[in-house]
Amino acid sequence: MCLGIPAQLVELVDAEAGLAKAEISGVRRAVSIALCPEAEVGDWVLVHVGFALSRIDEEQALETLALLERMGEAYEQEVRDIRESCITCGDEAVTARVVRVDGATATVDVDGEREQVGVELVEPVEPGDVLLCHAGIALEKVGAK
Repeated sequence: MCLGIPAQLVELVDAEAGLAKAEISGVRRAVSIALCPEAEVGDWVLVHVGFALSRIDEEQALETLALLERMGEAYEQEVRDIRESCITCGDEAVTARVVRVDGATATVDVDGEREQVGVELVEPVEPGDVLLCHAGIALEKVGAK
């Protein structure tokens, strides 16, 4: 099961694209604030699969982090894993350029490699668009051709 994890926004990376940098246990990762546009630097947010889902108050965030830390070695292993991955899961969301669209799927290019992704969450999509993709799903349109 995946969980949302409290993180503090430490930098606004790209306001137009809705991207910020969040920190949890000393690890900083880029997150989308498109679903939580009212969030500002210094705010605590609940992050899941690279998206800030909602603002939470500092007391709630620190309480949750304290509970996670009480897990001991299991939590420390999670922090080590976070350092090598996405803030809340085992692989990172990546940006990809759309090459071709075929109904609810698109062929995208990531550093010369091509694969199919579902685009239902970000339609309409056309060749040249840039998408944030995770686990074979386009999560957000971050640029247009």
